[in-house]
Amino acid sequence: MIICYNQDYSSNVLFVNYKGRFNFNLLNKLNSMPNLNNKVALITGARRGMGRAHALTLAKYGAKVVVTDISQGECQQVVEEINKQGGHALALKLDVTQKDEVAQVFQAAVQKFGRIDVLVNNAGIAEFQSFLIMSEEEWDKTLDINLKGQFLCAQ
Repeated sequence: MIICYNQDYSSNVLFVNYKGRFNFNLLNKLNSMPNLNNKVALITGARRGMGRAHALTLAKYGAKVVVTDISQGECQQVVEEINKQGGHALALKLDVTQKDEVAQVFQAAVQKFGRIDVLVNNAGIAEFQSFLIMSEEEWDKTLDINLKGQFLCAQ
């Protein structure tokens, strides 16, 4: 299953088989997403953009959502939007580069919802400049968030 997003991050669901080919037999099931009721999804980088869209889409199909990002205030706005639509969500501040913070967030999510069924490892940054002029600090920050963060959350 692939969730595709439009420029406004509204979603469309596509079903793809395990070989990566579009499954036309499932075209009619686009409006009958797999039942995500009572599933718990934790999404990193969920305060805006693709992460926010993931959170709203998973909640729309019944998942309980843990919205995490570096700014808890912005995460709370996403949670309020989910709750207004009848969903269940929790906002937690998460710096994916900090191992102890990752452990605390996952523990808080399990304490609140009992388990985590889905991880959307979405947090990431992009420096839109040539690596030839990028400082070592910018390089380290990019790798810490985009690579180390993925590793720590997947553990």
